[in-house]
Amino acid sequence: MRSRGWFALGVRLLGVWVLYRAVGDLLHLGTAVLGINPETVAKQWDSAHTGVMYELWYVAGFGAFAIYLLLGAEHLTRWVYGEPPVAAEMLDSSM
Repeated sequence: MRSRGWFALGVRLLGVWVLYRAVGDLLHLGTAVLGINPETVAKQWDSAHTGVMYELWYVAGFGAFAIYLLLGAEHLTRWVYGEPPVAAEMLDSSM
């Protein structure tokens, strides 16, 4: 791979990391809006159930994002490079 290819790979990996952090910050904001962050739990309810819901919020959010990255990598790559979807290529080749 040439230097341009390595640079592009590095930029993509950095982009994935920044997107990962953005999802985490969005989830943190969601916990604050929903009132399930640990500070709110300790002050208002003193409930272990709400603490568990706080952790499950992150598990669900990051889990969904990870599944999207794992299963949607081809779709994401085609979208970034402006390539047509696989179904469109199959239709063009059959005509």
